[in-house]
Amino acid sequence: MLMKLAPKKRRNPRNFYLGIAAVVLIAGIGRYFALKAEQEKVTQQALLV
Repeated sequence: MLMKLAPKKRRNPRNFYLGIAAVVLIAGIGRYFALKAEQEKVTQQALLV
């Protein structure tokens, strides 16, 4: 609703790229920790067997 009332201004490309960089960074960190946890799970199972 508010977006429709606001005057259209040109989007700052720097903010756009910063947003993309932030998303990529967060996704990368999440993936890294997921892989690390998976690796630890595998080593734990290997130790138990």
